[in-house]
Amino acid sequence: MVQGHMIRNYQGRADLQLYINGARKDQTMTYTRHKTWDDASVSFSGMMKNGTHSIWMQSPIKDTWGCGPDWGDLDVVVLPIVNGVAVFQTPDARKGCPAKAKKNSKLIEKVFTAKVDSVVMITGHMSRIVQGNSELQLYVDGAKQDTARRFTSLRQGADASVFFVGSISKGKHSIWLQSPDEDIWGGEAEFGDLDVVLLPTRMHEAKFGRKVLSLHDQAKCASCDSKFYKQTDQDDNAACLACGTCSVGQYMYSRCSKSTNTVCAACTPVANGLQNGTLKCTNAKNSAIDKCAPGYTLGNDKSKCTETPCAKGSTVSLSFNVTTDKVVLPNQMNSGATSTLDCKGDWHQGYRGVITVECKLGQLTVSRSKKPTCKQYNVSPFGFST
Repeated sequence: MVQGHMIRNYQGRADLQLYINGARKDQTMTYTRHKTWDDASVSFSGMMKNGTHSIWMQSPIKDTWGCGPDWGDLDVVVLPIVNGVAVFQTPDARKGCPAKAKKNSKLIEKVFTAKVDSVVMITGHMSRIVQGNSELQLYVDGAKQDTARRFTSLRQGADASVFFVGSISKGKHSIWLQSPDEDIWGGEAEFGDLDVVLLPTRMHEAKFGRKVLSLHDQAKCASCDSKFYKQTDQDDNAACLACGTCSVGQYMYSRCSKSTNTVCAACTPVANGLQNGTLKCTNAKNSAIDKCAPGYTLGNDKSKCTETPCAKGSTVSLSFNVTTDKVVLPNQMNSGATSTLDCKGDWHQGYRGVITVECKLGQLTVSRSKKPTCKQYNVSPFGFST
């Protein structure tokens, strides 16, 4: 199942096309009288062989489509072929653009038989050419399930889409598109189709290699293979479900058994670890993280984040009187510590006195509470300070 949409900014007609493995599978037309934004959707449902495939959207008009990830995407759902799963894509086989059609007549119809009770997912779309309002309606077994309305101030093309997801019973069903407007809908196969996907309400577990018993013609799990556990509901319906796996930041609190799923628990946070860091553990007491919060240093075993010291040679600028220079830390200093440095030796040789510095999480600063006592001095020709 493929769903794609994108907005464009253009004056006139601009088409959006869906390709699968080099073959065009769907196309939607847009038209605006002035250069403005409009959105277009394309869809496809069908069978694909095992292997690598490529799906993309394109347009014959350059530099027109897209405005970032919020305004265009391509969604793909791949389902295995198991008993009861079916897909149908029915194109608009009528000739003409638009095609002739009376009011409330069937524009596209798909009749099919569901082998079992199923969930049905339907997407339908079609282009129209008319001035004013127009409606496209989706019917399932005679009941209207969705309606799309389009309005254009001029006689021009526009596309409409309808959708439905619901349950249907085992047996024959009919799905179609119709409209209360005549002779305005259709652009042949490339501009209109009806996509239908059927999923059994209950998947037959036997198709996945699990042991089953046949009870009154219904497949029920008797036991499950490894990496699966058996779950039974209040109606005694049993199913083999895949054992869960723990996510990053969790550890396995209890293993998956024949009748219970895996139970995961959160790893104990590492104090002062980076908020979006990767946390790992195998139990509640051995958490390890890959990064620490700013100002903290990761230990060798990655289990602790300690306050980063101020390294030897760390500097901080000091402006005193009319002199600006860097205070240089002569030795490593622990975070949270205070140290008294020499004005001459650690800041400027033209001053005498002391400077009090503080270290906090690897950052060296001059103390605000203890002002520097540096005093400027000159050396006399006889070697004495004055």
